[in-house]
Amino acid sequence: MHTSAHQVFVAMYQALDAAYDASKSKKVFAFCADANPYIWKGKTSADPAVFNTFSKQYESRFKNKETDPSNTLAFVRSYLAEQNSEYAWEEGDLVKEFDSVVTPELWVEAITSSDS
Repeated sequence: MHTSAHQVFVAMYQALDAAYDASKSKKVFAFCADANPYIWKGKTSADPAVFNTFSKQYESRFKNKETDPSNTLAFVRSYLAEQNSEYAWEEGDLVKEFDSVVTPELWVEAITSSDS
């Protein structure tokens, strides 16, 4: 399955947005405010540096090749673990919040239904 960085980023954002609705985690709120892919036209985030960093890491890891959804899920979990330190001023755990709403089945559905 070929998935673009943008597809995976949007799916990640949507999962965290749903997690925020359930938990009201300040860390998730802060990250989602910066990562929101619906603020600007085009394939970016509210803070363009957030998507730019994500995209570079994604392309470096997958090099535009076909990949299994489980690999993209592992990538997102690793990326969010890194982001925990970037948002250290807020309590919470982005990976834990992400995992609270995402199952492997939902992840496949999310990445195939998000914009490419």
